[in-house]
Amino acid sequence: MARRVPWRRCRSRSTARAVVSSAGRRTTSYPAALKAAIDWHCTQWTAKPVAFVSYGGAAGGRHAVLHLENVLTELHAVTIRDGLAFPNYFTGWQDGQPLDAGVAGYAKTLLDQLAWWAGALRAAREAVPYPA
Repeated sequence: MARRVPWRRCRSRSTARAVVSSAGRRTTSYPAALKAAIDWHCTQWTAKPVAFVSYGGAAGGRHAVLHLENVLTELHAVTIRDGLAFPNYFTGWQDGQPLDAGVAGYAKTLLDQLAWWAGALRAAREAVPYPA
């Protein structure tokens, strides 16, 4: 299981090869604290892939993800199309496990695409600096 590292404890976000962001729906968008963290580190998103795991009501937090995709695109990040959403998360889990048997497959797709983009963008950044 991956260890969560709070933003304040990261020594250098610029060395990250990829980012997975979790986004819960808050008034049909993302939390202000998440936007503040993105803005505070705005230059470190350039040419980095970002994948989303979301949760919420019927839409599973996808509204928040759609808003975040727009924000991160403006910062020249590359967002991964296939995300992982948990609609009605409050009824879709039992004993810490999702009830949807397809979640493992969706997560694998997300992580495989994220790894591919991380490698491709890293090679591109090393070959030619990103024109900011």
